[in-house]
Amino acid sequence: MSTWPSDRTTHLLETLLALATLVSTDLSLDYNPWYPEWIHTGPLTLPPSAIAPMILSIAILLFRGRSTNPRGIGRRALTAFAAITLILCLYAIWNLNTAPGGVYWAGFFPLITGVLLAVSTLLRLIIERIRQ
Repeated sequence: MSTWPSDRTTHLLETLLALATLVSTDLSLDYNPWYPEWIHTGPLTLPPSAIAPMILSIAILLFRGRSTNPRGIGRRALTAFAAITLILCLYAIWNLNTAPGGVYWAGFFPLITGVLLAVSTLLRLIIERIRQ
């Protein structure tokens, strides 16, 4: 019985999303006139710093449960960390849209957890590749 997506497709998707998270974090921390500060989607404003980590954490939560080898503390820790990152990203979006103003500190935590999640995802993929 074949499952979709395959492990190879999952690894490729996680690698691309982890790299996108690292690039978006780098762009968020540096001033770039062509990189948006906020993304306005009708009544909702999204912080670009929280979008890539949120998508990466959703992908990890969806695909890690379907893995062919669900054992190991590393996978469980990565899944738990992805859940924490998703909660922090959703909080950053909520805070941006409901806070009265001031310094936007809620966007800082998805940046930090997103980088840690991306690096740990890439390290896990490298270790799995070496073990094969």
